[in-house]
Formats: sequence, C-alpha cells, structure tokens
Amino acid sequence: MFARRAFSMVELVIVLAIVGVTSAIALPRYLSSTTRVKVDGAARKVVADIERLRDRARQQGREQRVYFGDAGYVLVTTDDSGAAVKEQVDLTLEPYRVGIKAQVMTDRGLMFDSLGRAGTPLVIYLTNGDHTRGVSFDPTSGKAEVFVPERMADGKLNADSVEMKPRVREALAAGVRTVPMEPASATSLATELDDVIRN
Repeated sequence: MFARRAFSMVELVIVLAIVGVTSAIALPRYLSSTTRVKVDGAARKVVADIERLRDRARQQGREQRVYFGDAGYVLVTTDDSGAAVKEQVDLTLEPYRVGIKAQVMTDRGLMFDSLGRAGTPLVIYLTNGDHTRGVSFDPTSGKAEVFVPERMADGKLNADSVEMKPRVREALAAGVRTVPMEPASATSLATELDDVIRN
C-alpha cells in the first residue's frame, strides 16, 4: 500500500490566491447586480402602486392621491366611510434601499379623480449608488412606465432627455418643476407630507 500524500503549503497558497483573485473580480459585479435589482424592484413597485391607486379611484368613484418625498411616498385613499387612509411606503428600507433623487412634475404628487383620471404628468428618479431608474406617468393614457434615464458627461441625470411619450414632455414643459431631493429618513417624509396632505 502507498501512503496518502497531503497537500503542500505551496499548493494551498496557490489555491487560496486563485480563490482570492476570483472573489475580487466577482464580488463587485455581484454587488452591482444586486443594487440594480433593488432599483428595478423599487421602480416596479412605484408603477404598481400608481396603477393600483388609479384603479381604486375608478372602483370606488372617489378621489385618490399619492405624494412623493425624498425617502418614498404616501398613498392617500378613502375607505368605505369616506375617511382618508394614509399608506406610507419608505423606499429607503429593505428590500429596496433606494431614494428619490429628483422629481419632475407640475404638482407635489398625483391626484386621481373619481373616474381614475389624473390631470398632471409625473417623472421621478429612483437611485442607489450608480444605478438609477425613472418612473413616468402619462395622464393622457393613464399609464405609468419604468425607464432608464440618460446621463450627461458629468454623470448627472439629463432631465431634458426623459424617455417617455411626447405628451408627457409637452405637459411638463408647460409647468415643469424639477425638485432635487436630499436624503432623509422615513420620519421626515411623514412630517413633510403631513403638511402637504393637510392643505
């Protein structure tokens, strides 16, 4: 019988070096893709909530609103008795961990009338690290969409090149207001939006 031979120290060091180099190459790509998935998921959630709010306005025959802040948004709906019900969505928490970097809109949020129509367009930018997604709402078609915004040479978002229907761009040009958002907590979002909702 032959005796079993163990690995030498040189072989172990070479294997550890290969594993280390592979990890150094793969880890940043993995983290980047994870961040991109979070931003995509947050954008899809915003679209789904806008569409749900529009559908609720149609079904209940009552006005429904959504207000956006830097950390998320608040859905203001009405229950069967007509009382206002606020549902706060904080996008800075898991699983999304994104913030609203800028809003381009004519008002502070969207208001759907009793027929599910909104009179104003909306564009918001969700960001986490280097990944940004935009959400646009076209009041003419009543459709919300996710898009990948262009960046200028200096890395800033190019709000003039919003990839959306021309009707939204024209409506925004008539009363455009770009609001850069500063990072904040969910409590500041609630405080800030309580003032807006009361008015």
